[in-house]
Amino acid sequence: MSVKVAFARLGATVVVSAAVIYGLAQAAPDTLDSYVGPAGVAPSATPLPRATGASGTVTLQPPVVTNTPPPGFPSMRRPPPEIEVADGEPQPIDTKFGLSYTVPADWRNFSTGIAGWEGNGESITYGAIADYGRGFCPAQDSADLGMTGMIGRNGVDVAAAALEVSRQADLIFADSDNPDAVVTYSDPVEFEIDGEPAVRIDADITGLKVESECDAPAASFDIVATTGFSNATVAVFMITLDRDMKGAVDGQVGEGILSSLQKIPSERAAG
Repeated sequence: MSVKVAFARLGATVVVSAAVIYGLAQAAPDTLDSYVGPAGVAPSATPLPRATGASGTVTLQPPVVTNTPPPGFPSMRRPPPEIEVADGEPQPIDTKFGLSYTVPADWRNFSTGIAGWEGNGESITYGAIADYGRGFCPAQDSADLGMTGMIGRNGVDVAAAALEVSRQADLIFADSDNPDAVVTYSDPVEFEIDGEPAVRIDADITGLKVESECDAPAASFDIVATTGFSNATVAVFMITLDRDMKGAVDGQVGEGILSSLQKIPSERAAG
């Protein structure tokens, strides 16, 4: 699943091709990566029986994930509007899960769009998108050097959601197109975001196939799951960065984005 899906703003015309997904806001599910690929297989249903982390190899038991929050749980049909900031200012991104994060000024805010990966009959997609370096490689329109996004989970707790979503790294990077790829997972790290439980799991990917100047030999795929306040009971933030190539994002930039995760400030939530 090494093909990165092109971006589309929610509400745009629907056009589906081998490497492009466009979605309408009303059709886009809150648990965005429940999108069913061309072969009719939902990525979240794909079993990933074993994974290697800092504490060794463990057997994974996929959690039972549902697409709907409990009755009466707050929800919104469309993501919050993009927040206008002055040129050169950091860009806060509010999400329909009631959480916000901030990216540097030189990242592209595409918070009303969706993006992800597609291949081998499966698709993984995220909303509340930002990206860095898009267009750096003319040979591949969808190439970028970093991307952030969020999805929702229902029917599982924060720890289970972090584990399940982090293992998407195997589907995205260690597929048949990258037989030499090695995905190493960190142990879960528990902390809090605005008093709510949060769990972080990092994936380090090496041995990726390099066929052109667009390709990175290594990447990171870091996940933080925490309490969702709208549309899903658990919100999962993702940041992936290309590594070991010209123009790659400094890891400290990624850490700054991760540390910016917070509940949407009351003055913006009220608006």
